[in-house]
Amino acid sequence: MARPQDEALAAAVDRLERARARRGPRRPNTVVIWEGPSPIDGAPIVAVLSGLVSPSSNRKTGPMLQVSILRADMDAMEASRAGADRSICGDCPLRWATGGGCYVNLGQAPLSQSRAYLRGSYPRADLEVVRQLVAGKAVRLGSYGDPAMLPLQVLRALTDTARVWTGYTHQWRTCAPEYADILMASTDTVADRMAATALGWRYFGLASDPTDAPGEAIECLADAKGIACIDCGLCAGNARAGARNILIRPHGARTRRALEVAQG
Repeated sequence: MARPQDEALAAAVDRLERARARRGPRRPNTVVIWEGPSPIDGAPIVAVLSGLVSPSSNRKTGPMLQVSILRADMDAMEASRAGADRSICGDCPLRWATGGGCYVNLGQAPLSQSRAYLRGSYPRADLEVVRQLVAGKAVRLGSYGDPAMLPLQVLRALTDTARVWTGYTHQWRTCAPEYADILMASTDTVADRMAATALGWRYFGLASDPTDAPGEAIECLADAKGIACIDCGLCAGNARAGARNILIRPHGARTRRALEVAQG
């Protein structure tokens, strides 16, 4: 004869299973949107789109969907220690592997995402599905990694139907000029800004004083006026024709090193 506590437990389990059945299958928060070789060194890399169910809590950007570019064969910390992050960051002078001032905390989202990918935890979405997922949404291209590592058709799928997006690349000297229609040139010095402008890019630059280029550039509105990226949308390359360039003070855990880079 079953004990009352056993019957109560069985009833609770039954209620939980019925509730799960009513909810249906869980929607993924993160999906794989592209896998392929790095244009830098041919190493395997992957792009994931996250925030589909649980939006980002980043106060500066607002609840944007996030695109991360990762090594496909090792976790983010291992890649950085081995210098293998060059496959996804190129020759960015702010890379952790070179002692740079990158603001991204590798031990947070990049590490957990790379490990989840390696475990096979993320479903895959083709580019038509990606267009549907981002339709009317705000997208942050490259919350980690350089979005110019992705083929143009992937970036177009991420932006064609999006309401707004942001994206930056340190590969502006070498990537196809069409990337300038979607991405900002990441610049670290005054010389970089001049070179990027000459090549037809709008720039997003580090500056110890982000007000030192009046008429040419404005300070990032998230810093200057508290306007989140999701409500601004200026950092969308030449898609924002006529918009001025953007300057920002270095920030994050390695601010001092980033300032050294910005000061040449």
